[in-house]
Amino acid sequence: MNLDTILWIIGRSTGMVGVILLTVAAAMGLALSMKASSPRFPRWLTTDLHRYVTILAVVVSVVHLVVLWLDTQSGLSLISLVVPFTSGWEPVAVGIGVLGLEITLIVWLTTRLRDRIGYRSWQVIHRAASVGWALVIAHGLMSGTDTGSAWAVITYAACAALVVGLLIPRMIIGRSSGEAPADSRPADAQPAGSAHS
Repeated sequence: MNLDTILWIIGRSTGMVGVILLTVAAAMGLALSMKASSPRFPRWLTTDLHRYVTILAVVVSVVHLVVLWLDTQSGLSLISLVVPFTSGWEPVAVGIGVLGLEITLIVWLTTRLRDRIGYRSWQVIHRAASVGWALVIAHGLMSGTDTGSAWAVITYAACAALVVGLLIPRMIIGRSSGEAPADSRPADAQPAGSAHS
């Protein structure tokens, strides 16, 4: 097995693992936004898990990019993995993935800076997380080498069902409750600089 084959396997696997982790992070975020909690899983624990899963999703996705860049057969340049839609290979599919990851990074970074930018600004930016997730799913469907296989179709379908299945009730709850004013801070919101960030 040569280096390019190893890189190709790592690139494929980190791409799919990144999709799954980002889906779990999105699902946890939606559940938290609906104030879901239980005595077994207190809100601070689920909030921390959401943060850590998001960080892990970002790290795995960055590894995915680095491996694709190192893989000489991918034909992807460093620029094409940073600037959306500049790739010579599948520019739309690669660009959508780059844009999805960049949105995810912005959402994560602004969460770290929530105390500085204010809760209202953070809340508006954080809503883009769903867009980032959808772009990553579209990227996987459009450019994933395993997209046609049964296990990949089942994985993407399960990811979509989980997030959409939580997004619909979240939208209904938001409309029926009138949502809290955008400049109000929830009682359980922790400072971004706390040990749990």
